[in-house]
Amino acid sequence: MNFTTAFAAPEYALSHWLPPGLVHAALGTCRGLRPSPTTAHPAWNGLLAALGLATARPRKHPLPQVHLVEVRLTTAEHALLATVAGLVPELAHVLREEQ
Repeated sequence: MNFTTAFAAPEYALSHWLPPGLVHAALGTCRGLRPSPTTAHPAWNGLLAALGLATARPRKHPLPQVHLVEVRLTTAEHALLATVAGLVPELAHVLREEQ
C-alpha cells in the first residue's frame, strides 16, 4: 500500500487539531441530536467516540503555546462532523480553514 492510498482510504484516522472548547461543544451538540439520517450513518458512533476521547483524554499539541487537542477522525467521521458544523459556532470556520 502506498502513502497516498493509506491516507485516502476511509478507514484510516487522520489527526485534526482543534480548540478544546470547540471539541467539547461539538460533542455536546452531537449527543443532543435527535435520530436522523445523519445519526444513523455507520460512522456516527465513531465520531462520538473520537470526540469523547479527545474530551476525556486530550492529547495536547506538542508546542506548549498552542492550545489545541488532537481529534483523530476517519474521512467518513470528518464528513459527518462537517454536516453538523453549522450547529456549533466557529466549527464550520475551523473546518474550512483546515482544508
